[in-house]
Amino acid sequence: MFELKIAMRKLNGALQESDSDNLQRLADYRHYLYQQLKVVQ
Repeated sequence: MFELKIAMRKLNGALQESDSDNLQRLADYRHYLYQQLKVVQ
């Protein structure tokens, strides 16, 4: 659970400074992490 929160924080930072090529992949990964958080909670 704690690892997911750290991953989310890193991912949000990466989304802010990333170029558009990576944005879709990062957004997909963020969506996946959100789904994992919902399952855990």
